Amino acid sequence: MQLRQTAGLAVPLVMASVLLAACSSSGSSSSSGSTASSSATSSSSAAGGLKTGLKVFVIPKNLGNNYFTTADSAKTGGAIAALSALGETGTETSGTAATPASQIPAIQAAISKGANALIVSATDPTALCPTLNAAMKRGITVVTYDSDAPGCRDVFINQASTAQIGTSEVDVLAKQINQTGDIDAWLMISTWTSEYPICWSIRWYGSIGFWGDLCGRMRF
Repeated sequence: MQLRQTAGLAVPLVMASVLLAACSSSGSSSSSGSTASSSATSSSSAAGGLKTGLKVFVIPKNLGNNYFTTADSAKTGGAIAALSALGETGTETSGTAATPASQIPAIQAAISKGANALIVSATDPTALCPTLNAAMKRGITVVTYDSDAPGCRDVFINQASTAQIGTSEVDVLAKQINQTGDIDAWLMISTWTSEYPICWSIRWYGSIGFWGDLCGRMRF
C-alpha cells in the first residue's frame, strides 16, 4: 500500500474550492451591498454565470513542512499549480508552528485581503471554527484537506484512507528493519483530526499492546 498521496490531492481539492467559490460569488452578486458578497465584488464574470479572478488562499498546518510543501507548491504540481492551470491566483500562507494560535492569524489575514476561498489543513477540529465560520458568513468558501474541521467548512477532501495510511506506515517500517524487532508508534499531536484514525488503525493492525498515546507496539 502507498503512503499519503500529496500532489495528487491538488486537482480535486482545487476544483472543489474554485467551483464552490465561483458559485457562491455568482449567487451573491445580486445583493452587492451585503456582507456576504463583499469578498467577491472584484471577481469578473465567466461563462455560465461563474466568477473568475478568485483569490484563493492555501493554508496548511504550518509553513516549512515538507509534506505540505509537496501538497501545495507550484513546483511539485500541488494546489498552487492547479490553481494556475485554472487561471486563478493562489497564495500559500500559514504560521510557522502547527498550532491554532499560529494558524488563525494567517486565516484572519487572508479574510482581510478579500479571500474568495480558503483551503485549510486544520490544526484543531474546533479551535479554528469561530474564524472559519466568520469567513463563511461573509460568503467565503472553506475547504479542508488532510485534517478536518467538520463544524466549520463547506467540504472536506480526504486524499487517502486513514486505515491505509496507518497500516502502510507499519509495513514500510517493518521492511526497513527486515521484519525483525519491535516498532512503537506514538500519537504525537492528539488534537489533529487526521492523527487519531491513523493511530487506531495501527492499534488493530496486529499490535501486541497499546496504552495512552502509544498507538501500538508491533513485534516481528
